[in-house]
Amino acid sequence: MSFNKKNVAKYSLTLALSCITYGIIIGFYGFAYSNFEPWMLITIFIIPFYAFIPYTVFAIPLQILLRKKVKKFSVKYLLIYIVVALIALFLFSLASDPTYVLTEVQHVNFYYLSFVAAAVYWFWDSVFIKNQEKI
Repeated sequence: MSFNKKNVAKYSLTLALSCITYGIIIGFYGFAYSNFEPWMLITIFIIPFYAFIPYTVFAIPLQILLRKKVKKFSVKYLLIYIVVALIALFLFSLASDPTYVLTEVQHVNFYYLSFVAAAVYWFWDSVFIKNQEKI
């Protein structure tokens, strides 16, 4: 596997756009969910910073692994990203409050956050893939 400047730029761009997009989607969801409280719009700018760590720890290594067989907009890859997002969110929830994690897993927002995180990263990853180029 070679890491040249072009490939690192693609990983970085995928990471940055995924964090920003995730922040916008979840921020507006929180805004609507809170009965349109104006102060909730600030989360649009905060969430990308929180998304950076899980995306860096879980999504980039998975992206590198999946790029061995390059496929644009593969449903199989989306499902893999969803499973990894569920595991990542579970681990972060477990680390933050072990007593509350079982209650959190039963809530629909747990799955919504995981699906959105996976779908956003999968989308931006697929946008920057070139079929003729393997990393």
